[in-house]
Amino acid sequence: MRLLEFLTSTAAQREFASANFEYPVNPEVEPAERVAEWGEFKADRLNLGSLGEYADEAVAIFDEVGWR
Repeated sequence: MRLLEFLTSTAAQREFASANFEYPVNPEVEPAERVAEWGEFKADRLNLGSLGEYADEAVAIFDEVGWR
């Protein structure tokens, strides 16, 4: 819990925002200038559980065409 509290703190979020160009999760922290130019953060609504749905088929195609 203390780690999560630190990671979402104003100080840590400022570091992440400026060093990694991440959108800050703490609303008190402004994004880096470059990130702010991209506009408002829009969460992706993709269900990540669906990403592996076609994994077996994809691997078979990769093998068929010799992709590594």
